Amino acid sequence: MFCKNCGSNLSDETKYCGKCGDAVVPASVKVALPDTTKEVPEEKESRGIIKCGNCDYVGYGEPARSWLGVVLAWLCVIFAPLITIIYFLATSKYRCPKCKSTFVGIKNKEGVFSGQKGGSRILLWIVGILVGVAVLGIMASIVLVSLSSAREKAQESSFKAQVTSIIPVALTACDQRNITQKDLMGSGEKQHFDSVATNKSLKQSCGSEGRGTFSFSVNGIDDYEKFSADCSELGCNFHSINESDGSAGDTETSTQADSIEDVLLETSKEINASLPMMVDEVTQLTTTTAVGNELSYSYKFLGTQKITQSDLVSSLQEDIINQACTTPETRALFDAGGAFKYRYYDKNNKFIGEILVNNGNCK
Repeated sequence: MFCKNCGSNLSDETKYCGKCGDAVVPASVKVALPDTTKEVPEEKESRGIIKCGNCDYVGYGEPARSWLGVVLAWLCVIFAPLITIIYFLATSKYRCPKCKSTFVGIKNKEGVFSGQKGGSRILLWIVGILVGVAVLGIMASIVLVSLSSAREKAQESSFKAQVTSIIPVALTACDQRNITQKDLMGSGEKQHFDSVATNKSLKQSCGSEGRGTFSFSVNGIDDYEKFSADCSELGCNFHSINESDGSAGDTETSTQADSIEDVLLETSKEINASLPMMVDEVTQLTTTTAVGNELSYSYKFLGTQKITQSDLVSSLQEDIINQACTTPETRALFDAGGAFKYRYYDKNNKFIGEILVNNGNCK
């Protein structure tokens, strides 16, 4: 049996021509076939010839998209072109006029039916790409924020370390003489603050006739300009400027903590960073220890002269108590329940004696 439309050789059981899609009518059955010589209406010519995979309909398909949807989609080109693209990719062009299914094949120029190219797969690719771009954008933002935060923390730590390194130097200088600008330079190759301005803010009562007190302000420069500090012989209060609103806020306080234990622990930590150091020709401050409300200073005598506990009391106790009790910051610690203990050892690390100073001594 042969196809009456294209002449293809067909088996007797075939209902539709596999090449052109025409219905095959057995010779024993007489069916009135459409007159292909007649002019096809323009409306139908604008449609494709389809073969429905659902009901086996073969003929002209009808538009699957509504005219209103098409109009709205094209209007979106002006302000939201992505919607237009998604609409035409996600919807089918033809559907079966009999069962309304969009599972149809469209006859091409060679007369072969091929599946209707729906846009679902392309749409999935587009959605996947958009989601991927969005995820990458979010991840990039998180990474940038993390890097910025890490950089700021590193700057803050570097600024704090440099400023804190001034305190032991200033303490040593203050015991012997007045503090100079050179004493306020801090450690590190690159200075993170203006030492000239720091020196101008310096207030001190130092030397042999002073009370051993000092205070100064530190303001960061260049990349560290958001950081500042207020320092004294007891330590430093650090501040930073909030970039979002320009307000100032404490980043860390080394002399005003939630409790006296925190204050003493932080003070001990800052002093130990620069130890051991000589406080005079024969006395070395080796370490400090904070336990509870008590801060202990450990000194070592490097001289050859033998010193006893009674020598400590007679030569040092009065001066130590007098200096501690007349310093406002130290008195504030004592009033809060804190205490200082000065422990002395000889050059062989043999314990000599200790002097305890607290609020009771000041009264």
